[in-house]
Amino acid sequence: MEDLANVYAIERLVLAYATAANRRDFRAMADTFDDNGRLVGMAEMMGLNQEAIVGRADIFSFFSAALEAVEYIFQNAQLGPVMIDGDEATAQVMLTELARWRGQNLSVFLGRYEDRYIRTPSGWRFAERKLVPTTLFQPSGQFLI
Repeated sequence: MEDLANVYAIERLVLAYATAANRRDFRAMADTFDDNGRLVGMAEMMGLNQEAIVGRADIFSFFSAALEAVEYIFQNAQLGPVMIDGDEATAQVMLTELARWRGQNLSVFLGRYEDRYIRTPSGWRFAERKLVPTTLFQPSGQFLI
């Protein structure tokens, strides 16, 4: 029963991150990370010369600067099997994201997060969130709304 409660808590963490991304609430996104959490791959994918952002404060600063020009994000996250080992856990999260950057057309991102979680006194947090892109494209065609 304890494993089910932990899986549920981790699922809530994943959903809290996606919901915060959808609201463009960069503080709430960063708050899903442990104090020493690592965000891997996102800066590199955005063309920045930085493999990992380390620490909740730096993650918040990164989100605030890097995503400021995003008009909207619709992120759908699907949690895969969670492997729990004491106060640590791992899982993959399949990701579909629609986003529109200021002055650009809609973009579609497909990929996954390879997550490591850690249980803290405040609950489960991301110890590491590694973004693994599959594809990023801009659909052609006319949007009706």
